[in-house]
Amino acid sequence: MSTLEKSYRVTARGFYVRWLAQRFGNIDFLQTKEGEEKVHLARIYIAARLDHEDRRDEDMGKDKTSGGAKDEETPPGHDAREVIAKTPFVAISGRPGSGKTTLVHALIHELCAGPETSFRRRLVGNTGIVPAPLILRDYQDELPRLTHFEELLDLWWQRALEEARDKGFTLHIERLRRSVAPAPTGDGMPMLVFFDGIDEVGGVEPRGRVLAMAREAREQGHRVVLTGRPSGFEGLKFIAPPDDGVRLGAALDTHGGVLLPTIHHIQPFARPQIGEFLALFYRLSDEWKRIREQSIAEFNDALDQRDYLLVLARRPIFLTLMALVHANDRRMPHGRADLYRRIIDLYLIRQTHQRRLQHTTDGRPMPHWDEREVRRALGFIAWRSQQRGAEAESSHDRDRRQVVWSRGELEAEVSRLLGGEDPDLGRFRELMPSSTQELVNYFLHPAGLLVEPADKRIQFTHLSFQEYLCAEYLHGRAVAGGSSYFIEETRELLLDRLASPGWDEIAMLFLTIHTAQGAQTQGTAHLEVLAQLDIAEVAEARLLIAALTGQELDFEEAEHRRWLPVAVAAALLHPREGFARRFGEVTAWSSVGWAKPRSDVPILQQGPGLELVIALLRGNDPWLVLQEILEGDPPGGRRPKEWRERGLDKAAAGRWQNPTDDGSWDVDSKFGSKDARRDDAHSSALLITIADAAWGLAGKDETAYPSRLDMDAGLQSALSDWLRRTNPPLYHMDESATEPLPEPTYTGLALDALVPAKGELWFETLGRVPLEAWLLQGEGWDEGYFLWDTFSQPMVLLALYPDTHTPPVACLSLSIYQMLLFVEMLAGGEHFDEFSLSLLRSLLRSRSRELSRSRELSLLRSRSLLRSRSRELSLLRSLLRSRSRELSRSRELSRERSRSRELSLSRELSLSRSRSQDPRPSPKLRDALRMMAEGDRLSRLPDKSLDRFVLELERFGYRFAALDWFAEEAEDPELMHRRGLRPGEPIPKEFGLFDEDGHPLEKWPREGLVKLRRWLDDDEAVLDWTFPEGLPAEERDNLLAELARLRRRPWSPQAALDAALADWPETEPRREVSLAAAERPLLAVIEEILQ
Repeated sequence: MSTLEKSYRVTARGFYVRWLAQRFGNIDFLQTKEGEEKVHLARIYIAARLDHEDRRDEDMGKDKTSGGAKDEETPPGHDAREVIAKTPFVAISGRPGSGKTTLVHALIHELCAGPETSFRRRLVGNTGIVPAPLILRDYQDELPRLTHFEELLDLWWQRALEEARDKGFTLHIERLRRSVAPAPTGDGMPMLVFFDGIDEVGGVEPRGRVLAMAREAREQGHRVVLTGRPSGFEGLKFIAPPDDGVRLGAALDTHGGVLLPTIHHIQPFARPQIGEFLALFYRLSDEWKRIREQSIAEFNDALDQRDYLLVLARRPIFLTLMALVHANDRRMPHGRADLYRRIIDLYLIRQTHQRRLQHTTDGRPMPHWDEREVRRALGFIAWRSQQRGAEAESSHDRDRRQVVWSRGELEAEVSRLLGGEDPDLGRFRELMPSSTQELVNYFLHPAGLLVEPADKRIQFTHLSFQEYLCAEYLHGRAVAGGSSYFIEETRELLLDRLASPGWDEIAMLFLTIHTAQGAQTQGTAHLEVLAQLDIAEVAEARLLIAALTGQELDFEEAEHRRWLPVAVAAALLHPREGFARRFGEVTAWSSVGWAKPRSDVPILQQGPGLELVIALLRGNDPWLVLQEILEGDPPGGRRPKEWRERGLDKAAAGRWQNPTDDGSWDVDSKFGSKDARRDDAHSSALLITIADAAWGLAGKDETAYPSRLDMDAGLQSALSDWLRRTNPPLYHMDESATEPLPEPTYTGLALDALVPAKGELWFETLGRVPLEAWLLQGEGWDEGYFLWDTFSQPMVLLALYPDTHTPPVACLSLSIYQMLLFVEMLAGGEHFDEFSLSLLRSLLRSRSRELSRSRELSLLRSRSLLRSRSRELSLLRSLLRSRSRELSRSRELSRERSRSRELSLSRELSLSRSRSQDPRPSPKLRDALRMMAEGDRLSRLPDKSLDRFVLELERFGYRFAALDWFAEEAEDPELMHRRGLRPGEPIPKEFGLFDEDGHPLEKWPREGLVKLRRWLDDDEAVLDWTFPEGLPAEERDNLLAELARLRRRPWSPQAALDAALADWPETEPRREVSLAAAERPLLAVIEEILQ
């Protein structure tokens, strides 16, 4: 290539870069004033930050570095420029309005015309770099025909040529192509290729083709940035982020020899970034500069006082619009509805009044219609869009509800509207059907409320505008029907649609619009709508709770308190929804000082929420208690007489009297009679509501408050009295079943979330756990390795480490449980393996409530209790109940072989590493386990070797855990005393199994186990040993009955001892049960594998 040609190519790149700098260097700030020019990007842009974690706007600010001050809130993640500089193939996911496209503009401008920065130096380097912004929505029609990156790049060169020509630039496309073509025909310059908007190209298949073209670009040596909304990356393959979530670099972009990007998420703005934006924004105008400090202070005060505004401000598009509204109105909008209204005012009303643009894009005079008609037509489009969006596939995903119309479809809808068809008959005078095309053009430009993501495709610029305008339109229609028909119209237009996706959001905006209508309403107009909600319907109950616990509607403190019984009633009717978890956000329900309602229901001196739940526990029927309070001090929205007559409505009362097992309430269809099922549903709903609301529980955080020791004394007393008075079954058992199992009721599981670690309620609850249920659960814990999440209930775990003496049945349970541990110290034969598998099967079949809210609460509490202890956690983790080998071969519990192996590898790798770091096993075993856990050794093992290792590691785990149990008791005689056991004597000494301190002897005589087995059949002797001071006759009879039932169960200690003795030949008089003996079989298998 000649020197002259090189010079021409350099010149061609120079023209191209200068055009890119102009094309992408400015942004349009809605042009709210006549003659206002675009803003140079460098004057206002705040650098985006990326992270592997997809943080929601609502979650920001919850992990402030210190003190909670706004300036101390640390922006998460890394500067996007740093990520892109270090990672040559990156996918950037961002929600609508998060700044994806602005980021692309900013990066191109920095490379083409920005100051000398680290990012520019790293990318340009010595060779240079050619940016290529491929805005994918511009190629929607062509993409189905494209298969290679070069074809898409050719389309960009052609578009660049045309756009540059319109701006007075001449591009030499062929020389640009040769600049980036590989040697020897080209210069081989790298490109920075942006695939912007992968979410806008269709389904998984077309998006997969785009990803393939991006891979092709990367394989050619170019840097690639792929952007889109989260939905755009669904169904595509990407590299998982590094474990630490921080490491960056090119090494991450290969996977099995195939180049793949790593997904990074655009992070919401932290408070310092918001402050940085405001400081720049109020310098954009001379008028704003004069009151800059005052404006910034007002803006920050509004964010401090109204959390929902701060949530909005964390997204760049909303922050920009809020700042525009604030700067023009000299005040901050009160809420979302007010904010959206003012934004639309900026788009439409100010534009019409100032006649800023005199001509349309095709040169004709700009039409000026009645702004009310324009707004009504836009609202109609929003309403129809919302209807279509709710019917769309995956409409529960909010982004899916932003409908894209074909231009023909949209114009047909508008034409019918303007032609006088329902629902807006006779409401248009200036707009005519002939105005349709012109009106749609007006909405597209200059108004900009509708956009064209592709040619002849139209949608709202943001779903929030669609939702607000739909709510505003529906409110206008409801009001137009006259005050006498307002509620009827509201129900038909809105409330009856609440079950459809997205209509709850419309309803909240509708309420905020309605409450602002007229000074005479004093901001309470929304109450008349709330009073009409049928809380028996979950969608309407959900709207009620959102309205009462959110911050978008104003409630006087006294009025807020009057609505509390209605909110609690909704939570009781739909316990699966977790409505009560939001109650703590209402200060009026938590603060002390509620005046006693005019009723006979006793109210104590706690906060109103706690007072109310105590009243519900003290009353005979929670529903009647709520009715009495409601009638004594009714909320607004209806006349007091109406509240007294209608109360909580017949439908709600009917649902309470006849609970239905549906998506919002768990009713156990297998449990007893109809009355028993109803009582269990009522009790579990009440307990779930108390646990979710967390009034009197010192906080919702189970991790921070697992013991419940800070439970309010009045609440604990009321719960204990309720338990004694109602005596709800905590377990039920079908004795007619082939294998009867003690299954926890929903009430029992819900009570798990509330029982403290000691005290009156603890004692009452533990005294109701049957012996056979305790023995079946024990310390079982298989967190997350199987779908059913085997776990021990908190009420069982709370007996393990008591602060005071346990109830007699818990004491007997602990004593008998130790018999199972004797057998586990001998784990090592086929009969024991069969027994342990049978035990697990029984436990799994007793847990048939995978989806219940009660079970979820019980599981969370169980996890929290385990994590709150030190030695107990270590012990429980060492139980090693993986059961992967047996489960994969068990007919009724079978899973795919690959899944079983995956679980087995994961579990055994984790256990090998944990045991290799535990100081109690011998150094030899720790070293062996460490070697087994190295690299991918386990994954490369043949199935037979893996099965042997799994089996022996599991058996070792049983023996290790059992030895640890008795070692702990021997070291802590007081613990045995609190458990109700004999310090230093787990079982009678005559069996010759333990020394004087309670440690297991190194060798056990087989005859001792035979004697122990015979002794267990003598229930009277077992009770005499366990309770040397005797028991009341009734309690003794109850425990004898429990022992008799337990003997028939396959998980009984008798069955366990029979299995152990079957594995122990009579010809072997003694067997070693030391830790060294437990290690030997495992070491032998490991040594054989490692050879």
